[in-house]
Amino acid sequence: MKILQVTKYYLPAVGFGGPIQCAHNLAKQLVRMGHDVTVFTTNAYAPRSKLRLPYKNKIVEGVNVHYFPYFAMLSDLYLTPGIIRGFENQLETFDLVHLHEYRSFQNIAFLSCNKPRKPYVLQPHGMKPPEAAISEGRPLLNSSRQVYQHTFGTRLLRGASKVIALSDSERESLERIGAIGKNVVVMPNGVAPEDFANPPEPDLFRRKVGIGDEKIILYIGRVAKSKGLDTLVRSFKKLCEDKEGIRLVIAGPDDGYLEYLKELVKSSNLGEKVLFPGLISHEEKLSAYNSADVVVYPGTYEGFPIVPLEAAIMAKPVIVSDDPGMDYVSRGGFGLTFKFGHEDELKLALERLLSDEQLSRTLGSTGKACVMQNYTWEIVARRIEALYRSILSQ
Repeated sequence: MKILQVTKYYLPAVGFGGPIQCAHNLAKQLVRMGHDVTVFTTNAYAPRSKLRLPYKNKIVEGVNVHYFPYFAMLSDLYLTPGIIRGFENQLETFDLVHLHEYRSFQNIAFLSCNKPRKPYVLQPHGMKPPEAAISEGRPLLNSSRQVYQHTFGTRLLRGASKVIALSDSERESLERIGAIGKNVVVMPNGVAPEDFANPPEPDLFRRKVGIGDEKIILYIGRVAKSKGLDTLVRSFKKLCEDKEGIRLVIAGPDDGYLEYLKELVKSSNLGEKVLFPGLISHEEKLSAYNSADVVVYPGTYEGFPIVPLEAAIMAKPVIVSDDPGMDYVSRGGFGLTFKFGHEDELKLALERLLSDEQLSRTLGSTGKACVMQNYTWEIVARRIEALYRSILSQ
């Protein structure tokens, strides 16, 4: 098959988080399976930055990537008018189109150019309800999302041959805003085991952040309000009142919340016990997982975050909130769950794992086995390939 993947951003712009990794790992795996895969994306490099990638076309692990320059960002839409010409010139050469994420200028351009109709799959990668933007203190973003929904969103959802939801809760959200129930399928995210093979020694990361032999509580991801990091800091403060020799590391790019979090750390008198190394390289991330005693992902409004999967494949125990998008952790039996925003519950979970090495090892080994049996990109890509074939056979 000749498949076109369309996404807002792509490698090496890893600061945008999970959707990039998902889109690339799927594309890479489809190439390995013998398909011809092209990606249309923007040259955006990092969130909240005007930096742009310096190339227009590039082969990335067998995937032919076209980076269309964006000239402005309106709300969370990266405006790339050049992609319209790309669709007009090349759309008919593809068998099927896979649109990643929901609200994007690239999807609008595809809708306007999709005549005659080319079958497409839509994968939102986590549908946040309107209250998510409000809870993050971004009412204008919520308004723009509502405009998008009424102007383009319903047509985008109903025109898709299939819509891929990451969880049952996302499926329900998609159906509420217009997706046709029979066209929505639930498929999880995955990880690529080869990306986690032969990790560097923990000392690499410990030296980078200046940690000796203390125990490490690790968060990796965007530093955003919805990620529950204030709860993590407050729980850590309470934990430090009872326990010594522990450090909290919050690693990832700023998404508008870093300054507040640093002030919270300062006012909590945590000093250098909480570290913010920023966006870290893949090698540093592997070393960070390798050095961590427990990995925490305390957010809400999640689709199907891959950080708990990454921690699990590194045989590390995880703690997640009770957000429905992360119920795979409890179902897989490889982590503990606390009620979102409840710092005392999170503190108790941290105490339990930091004090019970046998439990931590058991959860780690269970998690690795669970991921290898259910959540590798080879497994997920086979399911998506079958979905493509069912669409094209109709």
